[in-house]
Amino acid sequence: MNAKNTPKRSGADPVSGREMADALADVLQEQKEKVAKRKEAPTRPENKTSPAVWVAFALFTAISAYVWFGSPAWLSADPDPVPPSLAEAGLKMEVFYQAVLVEDFLEAEGRLPNDLAEAGDPFSEVEYVKIDARTYRLALAGLGEASGVEVEYLSTDPLDSFLGDAPRRIRMGG
Repeated sequence: MNAKNTPKRSGADPVSGREMADALADVLQEQKEKVAKRKEAPTRPENKTSPAVWVAFALFTAISAYVWFGSPAWLSADPDPVPPSLAEAGLKMEVFYQAVLVEDFLEAEGRLPNDLAEAGDPFSEVEYVKIDARTYRLALAGLGEASGVEVEYLSTDPLDSFLGDAPRRIRMGG
């Protein structure tokens, strides 16, 4: 730089060319040191996924798609069929429960209910038929696997003999 291009600083001596060259050399030296430090810094490993991970991912995706869309038979476990004796015991328990409700209603009101909802359980599948003022019939047919099993209770029969060993058969599982 020549003297014409030298910046003028107010109240200070002009900067000589030698001082400017030294300052520039210092800046360049600092830049070299920074570059050297960056090269010495530990480099991050590249985030490459190993082939084993890709194979496992593809296998997992294929199995998931098979289970989700294929609905394999081995995935849905069908319950064991209910033996007819156990189905009959269950139906007898339901009819017994309804008979107890009807008997309680008869004792409290002095008359038979017009339907089972009046006796207390409107959600039962038990068929209720009023025969006369003191006699009724309850019947229930099995559904699904127990479709061939039917039970019937007539109020003139003793309730205990109707129930028989149904609670024991249910406890024992058939």
